[in-house]
Amino acid sequence: KLNGIVDLDSTKDVGSTISIKLPLTLAIIQGLLVESDRDIFILPLSSVHETVKTEGSEIHYVNQRPVFRLRDEIIPLINLSQIINNDSRGFEMTEKPYIVVVGLAEKKLGMMIDRFLGQEEVVIKSMGEYLGSTTGVAGATILGDGRIRLIVDLIGLFNMARKLGG
Repeated sequence: KLNGIVDLDSTKDVGSTISIKLPLTLAIIQGLLVESDRDIFILPLSSVHETVKTEGSEIHYVNQRPVFRLRDEIIPLINLSQIINNDSRGFEMTEKPYIVVVGLAEKKLGMMIDRFLGQEEVVIKSMGEYLGSTTGVAGATILGDGRIRLIVDLIGLFNMARKLGG
């Protein structure tokens, strides 16, 4: 399904060699694994500006939208799993202890998450024909434990947050 090649060389009474060749369309990125509402997502580390531990008292509302102040900047907040799951109930700011600040050009967005799971080098593969163009998802990867995890598309995420009022 990846359009790769599998070669099998076998010699009687000696053994077998299996070679797997994957296409160059597979890309490797550094990713930050985060958990939000029991879902695990991978954020491209190149777009992560910083991570912040916060308390609910540091979250304020401007025009009924959650924001937080980071030094001299006011940064809009989203609940990552709600945006990815396209939850149309609006922003539900549950108590989450961490915020990941991501950037796209000069824009910044804070994503509320439950916990950090670490940094990992992951192979990103487009979902292509399987999912079509799913907004907010750049592709997927298979982690070392065999589970498939979605890689967040920040352009799509920013667009989704804007549509939902973020």
